[in-house]
Amino acid sequence: MKPHPGPRRVYDVLVRRSPIVGLSLATALSLLIGSISVAAQPPPPPEAPPPAAEEPKPATPAPETAEPPVAAESSEAAAADAAAEAQPPAPAATPAAESDDDFDLEGFATDDGPKAAGFVMPDFDRPQPTGIERLEHHDHRWMWHNLTAIRVNPLGVTNRFRTGYQMQLSHRNEAIFEESYASAQLDTEITPAFGYVGGRLEVQPVKLFNFWGSYGVVGSFGSFSHTRSFASALDHHPDDLLSDTRDQDYSSVGHKAVLSGMFQIGIGGLAMRDNFKGHWRKQDLAEGDNVFWDASLDVLYPNDGWVITNDADLLAITDWDLIIGLRYTFTHAIYRHSHLGPGARNINTPHHRVGPALIYTFFDDGPGTMWNKPTLVLLTQWWAGHRYRTGDKPMLPYIVLAFVQQGDFMISELE
Repeated sequence: MKPHPGPRRVYDVLVRRSPIVGLSLATALSLLIGSISVAAQPPPPPEAPPPAAEEPKPATPAPETAEPPVAAESSEAAAADAAAEAQPPAPAATPAAESDDDFDLEGFATDDGPKAAGFVMPDFDRPQPTGIERLEHHDHRWMWHNLTAIRVNPLGVTNRFRTGYQMQLSHRNEAIFEESYASAQLDTEITPAFGYVGGRLEVQPVKLFNFWGSYGVVGSFGSFSHTRSFASALDHHPDDLLSDTRDQDYSSVGHKAVLSGMFQIGIGGLAMRDNFKGHWRKQDLAEGDNVFWDASLDVLYPNDGWVITNDADLLAITDWDLIIGLRYTFTHAIYRHSHLGPGARNINTPHHRVGPALIYTFFDDGPGTMWNKPTLVLLTQWWAGHRYRTGDKPMLPYIVLAFVQQGDFMISELE
């Protein structure tokens, strides 16, 4: 997270981010103090008469000599320089899941294709405090988060909104505990093909780990082939077939649960993270059907079953607020005998995608801002494994363009 505006930002820019400027300021300050000390010295006393031989006294230093103040000045400058050199180096920027959905594009609805597994990007933490300042802990927040995104190959659009209460878990003055929190949120999504409403519980004990789970109700509108059902996972279901047979679409209501675990770490100018998720869904399907096409994960979903995904990210953090990333995405449906039939094997998954991403945040005014961190995300991935997307047009990439924003409706006073 970037420093707040005001005196702290001035200090961060002039001192912490520029050691040369910081050292120059410290030296100038010590020189100023030395000069003030010299000016504050009383005028030297007149030279005393020669003392009697029986009572010798030390000679009084000459009035024009200014060595004592210079010595004090040198000692103060040396102390300032030693204090500056003793400051611990700022740690590498560590990605923070504020929360993991800072760039979660997982909720794409589609026109005639499935939705995307999302691109999740972190916030970035301030340098370690050096004793001059302390971390700002907010015990209570009521936050909101919104994502709007469009996608190509397959085509889709979505809008996701979350809001809820967040509580700080630790007040330790270390950067790794700065965003140690637990939260309970309302989670919603609306698309041309389906709608979702549910609840979400999230905990982040330290910045290295983030865990959350959600459960809610999802309803398809009987359009764009979302939740089109089939008897077997072996059935043919390319985009062209789904588009040509939209007269067979029907509305459906079901339940959805997601479990997520993420590990993230920053080393130097690089950040690495790995996000594993398990997705469970159960829909009301036509009689005899056991699988349905899910516009969220681009897969024939096993009804009352699980699909697992994993996103591995490597991020380069630049000095001009642009983040350059590389993402690998893995998707796998876990079919049972009722989904495949006896002796059949899974020919639909796993899916593999890999490609670069660009992320740019226009500003970050820190917690307590009603509207904060407007961010553009561009993700481009090529299909490395898919039943239908790596055959006739393997060079056509999967593209996502998203706008993310967030803020706080309420926040407690700083400690």
